[in-house]
Amino acid sequence: MHSHAQSTPVHAAAPLIRVLVADDHPIVRRAIAHELSQQLDIEVRGQAMNGQDALCQIHALALDVVLLDINMPGRRTIDVLKEITMLPNSPRVVMLTAHDEPEYIMAMLKAGAKGYVLKDESPENISVAVRAAARGEVWLSPPVLMHVVNYQVTEPAEPAAPLLSPREQEVFAQLIQGKDNQEIADHLCISERTVRFHLGNIYDKLGVRSRGEAMAWGIREHFSQENSRAHPLAA
Repeated sequence: MHSHAQSTPVHAAAPLIRVLVADDHPIVRRAIAHELSQQLDIEVRGQAMNGQDALCQIHALALDVVLLDINMPGRRTIDVLKEITMLPNSPRVVMLTAHDEPEYIMAMLKAGAKGYVLKDESPENISVAVRAAARGEVWLSPPVLMHVVNYQVTEPAEPAAPLLSPREQEVFAQLIQGKDNQEIADHLCISERTVRFHLGNIYDKLGVRSRGEAMAWGIREHFSQENSRAHPLAA
């Protein structure tokens, strides 16, 4: 997961990331769509004014990522999000909002959102969040990440998690340091696909659904590469 923008190499042969921007404020929606369309690797395929409009366009268009505002007229956004995530080959959803309250954040992440971006983020960071979602990763604005960590810390302790294998410990330790899948793969000399496989197992064992929740779990439990062998999770 990334909480700060970083340059992402763009290769001419790479397919465009197909995006839908859903926001009920025309000026905001058009500004975001314009900024994204300036990126060489992003194609804005549509704009929606509410959740139902977004669903109709998702069914009609081939999309990779949907930027979804939380407060729009009509259907509840969380219901729209859940419906999107249940679609075959569903696009990844990134929440775009001014709300940084923990209850909003956790509800959307648990419902399947792949990102939570505050509207005061720079256009560059919104693009970074879109790219991360397209890769199947989670991107959270820095204040949002802190809320996730605090939420995990104050929640009642969960039952002890099953043991992680030695390789899963290594992958988990790198994840907690904020490295993305490719960086973890490079560090451990394994493929990015193998990293995704291990992360899936880690999420299942920890009982979490997202990269953000896994990172927060690790921070809460003081899990690190240095103490992983002595940690209760160690096999």
